[in-house]
Amino acid sequence: MDFNEARTRRPIGWSVVLTLLLLFGAMASASATAAARPHVVTVRAPQKMAQGSAYVVATVIRNPAAKIARGSIRITLSTNRGSGPWLLGRREVAGVAPRGRKSVLAGARIKRSTGTGKYFVVSCFRGGWGSTCGATSVRVVPIATGPPGKDGTTGATGSTGATGGTGPIGPIGPTGNTGSTGPTGPTGVTGFTGPTGATGATGATGVTGVTGPIGPTGATGLTGTTGSTGLTGPTGATGLTGSTGLTGPTGSTGLTGSTGLTGSTGFTGPTGPVG
Repeated sequence: MDFNEARTRRPIGWSVVLTLLLLFGAMASASATAAARPHVVTVRAPQKMAQGSAYVVATVIRNPAAKIARGSIRITLSTNRGSGPWLLGRREVAGVAPRGRKSVLAGARIKRSTGTGKYFVVSCFRGGWGSTCGATSVRVVPIATGPPGKDGTTGATGSTGATGGTGPIGPIGPTGNTGSTGPTGPTGVTGFTGPTGATGATGATGVTGVTGPIGPTGATGLTGTTGSTGLTGPTGATGLTGSTGLTGPTGSTGLTGSTGLTGSTGFTGPTGPVG
């Protein structure tokens, strides 16, 4: 191989080397990025889980990143180590501290319809950064009914929770039967008498009754005796007028005649109309 041929092949060798270096760098960078993400270290669950029973599953999460990791845990039952079709439980994770480790507890319930046999409890932690899963093998067994256990001691009463808001007012119920009538109350005060109405017109005057006959005139009483005449004195010069002689006594009054009969009362005229 001459010198020119060697010069032609040398750049091709360096290109291959550069390509391999870039590939290894990208793989290392991807590996470093993946290593910096949170990941599930281990999953702990009871080795035997009975049908229709509830358990607590612990998921240990490690966060190698420099910022807090938030997300949620979803626990499933699977026939392999991948996420399964039967949901057992879930829980929100407030956060795993930067470069820290945290054990998160979540409830998991096995349905009664789940068949017995070997399964995997798979716990997946998901967030905006991605997802990571861990698994542990378990065996689902039939639920066994034993004798009732003794009643445990009563725990302390918890504090009363806050009163909830008032609910909406319900519909008005039907009107009840009318009650019996109560006793009559006392009579109220009598009101003032109204003004007297105007006097009606005077009725027509009735017809005057017939005048009764005049009764007979009574007899005239006796005339008393005339007293004696005094002596006439001589006529002389006109002197002083003498004193008047004494008046003789008055004769006795004659008897009063009997009263004539009273005539009959005339007929009373008809009463005029009331005003």
